[in-house]
Amino acid sequence: MKKVTIISIFILLSTTVYSQFYIGGNLGYSFGATPRVNGKEVKSNNGVLETTNIYGSYGEGFSGGVKLGYFFSQRFGVELNIGFLDGSEQKKSDVLIGIDGLPVNNNTAVSTDAIAYSQLIRSTLSLVYKTNIGFYGRFGFYIPLGGKTTVEVEDNRIFGSQIPGIGEIPFQVETSYEMELKGEFSLGFSGAIGYYYAFEKGWSLFTEMEYLGLAIKSGTAEYTKYNQSISPHQVGTIPGFPIVTTLEDLGDGKNIKYVDTVKSTDNYPGNPGFDQT
Repeated sequence: MKKVTIISIFILLSTTVYSQFYIGGNLGYSFGATPRVNGKEVKSNNGVLETTNIYGSYGEGFSGGVKLGYFFSQRFGVELNIGFLDGSEQKKSDVLIGIDGLPVNNNTAVSTDAIAYSQLIRSTLSLVYKTNIGFYGRFGFYIPLGGKTTVEVEDNRIFGSQIPGIGEIPFQVETSYEMELKGEFSLGFSGAIGYYYAFEKGWSLFTEMEYLGLAIKSGTAEYTKYNQSISPHQVGTIPGFPIVTTLEDLGDGKNIKYVDTVKSTDNYPGNPGFDQT
């Protein structure tokens, strides 16, 4: 029993001597470490379509935050970092098919430009190991706390359509919209190495390189802007046109929920029997 008491006091005194709270801030830029396919580029060249993958990472952009840590021994500690990411624009779609000089009858012309960017509040909870020469390392969990990905799309299409009593008429469909996507709860990995320089009176300056790995599963989406106009293309006016659809006209169709499986009996946009009520 005496041996246990002596060991317990030694650990308590060691923790008291070496424990240290600290608080700090950071600001930097995040690069895409593991680019993935974000979209497609489609071009037509002398009647030949060429499709190319567009790569990018929604983790790219300016980031910053505050951190709170505690060293419970001379070398080991824990750190909580809460920050933000203001993501840079990522190209999602770049399509240009037959717009210039298109013979519109029996042909389709498409021009689509789409970008996306993320805004994220995030945190990391890490174990920290520091050396006595200024170098340190940490690793732990990467936890998103909230945020959204915004998609902006400009789409212009020309196609031929049969009109009863008139024949085939070329139409132009111009669609512009913004959509906000929110993901489900996800857990990622955080790892960093760095160097700190200690000043007097408890101040220190640090620089570090951090890897953050996270895949967020899509949860819901909502159209926040929507405008579509359908009109005859270079053939004069036709009664009933243009047909204009706005965000208010979408009704409940402006909200989207992502699921893993869809059955033909489910009520979803795209189903011929879709009921918005």
